Amino acid sequence: MSLKVYRLYLIGFLKFFIPISVFFVLTFFRFSSYLIELESDHLLAVGRQMVYLLNEDGNINDNQYITSDYIILILDNHNKVISSNKSISDLEELLKQTNTEDKVLNTGKYLVYGENFHCGSSICKLLVAMPMMRINKKLNLLLLSSLFSAFVVSMLITAMTVLDVRKYVKEHKNYVRRLREVALYLSHEIKTPLGVILTNLYTINVEEETKRLIERSIKRIIKLMRNLKILSEMELKIENPIHINVVALIRDIVEFYKGGVYNRDIIMLVDDIKNAEIVSDYELLFTLFLNLVDNAVKYSKDGSEILIRGEIRDNKVVIYIINSMVNTGWEQNKDTSYGMGLMIVRQIASILGANVVMKKEGDKFMAVVELCCPS
Repeated sequence: MSLKVYRLYLIGFLKFFIPISVFFVLTFFRFSSYLIELESDHLLAVGRQMVYLLNEDGNINDNQYITSDYIILILDNHNKVISSNKSISDLEELLKQTNTEDKVLNTGKYLVYGENFHCGSSICKLLVAMPMMRINKKLNLLLLSSLFSAFVVSMLITAMTVLDVRKYVKEHKNYVRRLREVALYLSHEIKTPLGVILTNLYTINVEEETKRLIERSIKRIIKLMRNLKILSEMELKIENPIHINVVALIRDIVEFYKGGVYNRDIIMLVDDIKNAEIVSDYELLFTLFLNLVDNAVKYSKDGSEILIRGEIRDNKVVIYIINSMVNTGWEQNKDTSYGMGLMIVRQIASILGANVVMKKEGDKFMAVVELCCPS
């Protein structure tokens, strides 16, 4: 499994384990008091039964105690031990117990029940005790078993969750792969018939205005096919970089839009940049500038000027695309196609290691592209 899957597994495990463990720990502290109360009630019942038997038995020394689970001491009226079922080191802790109020006391180390009874002509005392250590062992075992259960349950739930996530991710990747294959097929196959139509356009006997309209529409479709290809290859990398003359590439794009700007009296000027040659991917770089120039043409005022100039600065080729925007405003110009174009521009810039900055000053809009590095 990859590092991402391990991280997903760990995060999922902690999401289940931490709340379940906190719940068990909080429940443990509440349950511990219930367990002590339960043991106290049982100790009280045993103590009362022992007093009953001792009152009925005239010979204490021959009495057989009914349990070995508790510490049982029989004291005379001077608090001297007459009989005991266990030998204990901290006897003084128990001898301090003087309770005769028919209840169990918690001394810290023991739960102790004490009661007087008649033994012949004198009064004796019965002490029945249970070490708190035994209760603590039960509680610790309960806590460990709860945490272990939380651990196992969290592992199982997380494993099933990760398996489901991986299954859905795999299905999603297969779906995306099929979409990409369809997109690549369409972008490749449509260009050929469009190219044939564009080549033979001026042999058709229609008005020049109609020809230019058809030409603009076909070129628009070609641009969309390029974008579709880029969108279908979002994870692509530069495999075969070549030397590219940036100015020549931009002039090709300007020529591509020549018919589109003629009707609107838009003038496109390209300023030469000496040594503006870089090593990059031609298809990606062409699509990047195609989208930027397309936006400049689309949102320029009729009869305005689009200036494309550049310079060599800090060992980078810097290209400026400047146009006068229409009066609809910057926010209104952010329609769906514009946003899609910018998304593609940013994606390509990320792949090429370029930097693209958009600026607006008054009615002027400027796209600045920094390309590294001139060869």
